[in-house]
Amino acid sequence: PKVSARVTGIYVKPGDAVSQGQTLLTLDTTDYEAALKIAQAGVAAAEAGKRSADAQLEQARLAYERAKALYDSGALSKQALEQAQTSYEILAAGSADAALASARANLEQAQNNFNHCILTSPINGVVGNILLSLGDSSVIGSAAVIVTDASQLELEVLVNEGEVSYISPGQEVDLLVKAAS
Repeated sequence: PKVSARVTGIYVKPGDAVSQGQTLLTLDTTDYEAALKIAQAGVAAAEAGKRSADAQLEQARLAYERAKALYDSGALSKQALEQAQTSYEILAAGSADAALASARANLEQAQNNFNHCILTSPINGVVGNILLSLGDSSVIGSAAVIVTDASQLELEVLVNEGEVSYISPGQEVDLLVKAAS
């Protein structure tokens, strides 16, 4: 799991064949839903702030242009022109853009955390072990379900000298594992 939460559903059992992307278990989304709503509200607020800042920027640009025209005609002091220019530059600095980018990043993180409450199989394979039970809390980075792909195995065995001449590289052989029979 990439998030820590209580297990709310287990959809497989040991021995089940699973395909890549299949849901194995789900985690409680309550906290992550709330964080997602907060992040969505943060983006809405930042977008409103950006619209307001854009309107103020346009107003400051027009005020600066008027002040510059008045200054050029000698009807305005240099100090008043510099104040208009400073007001414009402060609004043009991009703090509203940065706030919106930050809010969008927070929303993306909240959405990712919410999405991580559904644990899916990373591969086609067979469920070996389920290490969590309903109601358990997941631990970030700890195994929750073991899925293995045993379609191809490499096996190394010892063959005594008297039988080595009966086999050759690449030959198919039957293998009997006494512990599994």
